[in-house]
Parts: sequence; C-alpha cells; structure tokens
Amino acid sequence: MRPLWSPRTLTSALRTTIYGAIAGVFAISSTEAIALIDAVVVGAVLADYTTWGIRAVARLPSDLLHGCYDGAVNLVFGWFLFRMTGFDWSLDGESVAIAFLAFLFVAGTKITVYGLRYFQKSLEDE
Repeated sequence: MRPLWSPRTLTSALRTTIYGAIAGVFAISSTEAIALIDAVVVGAVLADYTTWGIRAVARLPSDLLHGCYDGAVNLVFGWFLFRMTGFDWSLDGESVAIAFLAFLFVAGTKITVYGLRYFQKSLEDE
C-alpha cells in the first residue's frame, strides 16, 4: 500500500494552493494590467490541463483515485476561474502571443520534470 502523502499528492496539493491564490487575486483585483494577467493565466491553465490530461490517461490503470481527485480540482478551478470571475476571453494579438509563451513555458517545465523523474526512476530500477 502506498503512503497517503506521496510526492504526487504533495505536488497536487501545492498546485491546488497556487490555483486558489490565483483565483483569489482574480476575485479581488482590478488592475490595469489585467489583459496581461489574463493571457498568462490562460496559457498556464491550458498547458496544465493538457499535460494533466495526457498524464492521467497514461497512468490510468494504477492511479485512478488520484486522477479523479486531480480531475475534480481542475474542473472546480476551471469553473471558478472562467465562469465566476467573469474572465475576459477577448484576447488581442499581443495577449495571444503571451498566452502561447506561457503555455510553452508551463508545458515545457512539466514535461522536463516528468521526463527527469522517469529517467531517475528507470536508473533506480536497474
């Protein structure tokens, strides 16, 4: 039996905390740079959802319970962020470029970390 607080669970809890902080900032902020923040959040959230979805499918047979937890957190956060905060989807060209760069940064970071963890585990198994 696996321990309750595995590294993946701790990572999910940290991500949930970060999502909560972002949602809180959106709920109370009315800054002039909101278009830039919107673009960065769109890119980061879409990258997180994409990498989560791919990884959840890849690990589906062994991590069903944790995948359900991640899915519920992602759905609630996405609903809150994009529906409850009145998120503005009208991104101009500059904002689309910033969103794309944020997407690449987050996806690249997550893929690199997952790749290094896989490589480390394969070396430990040998």
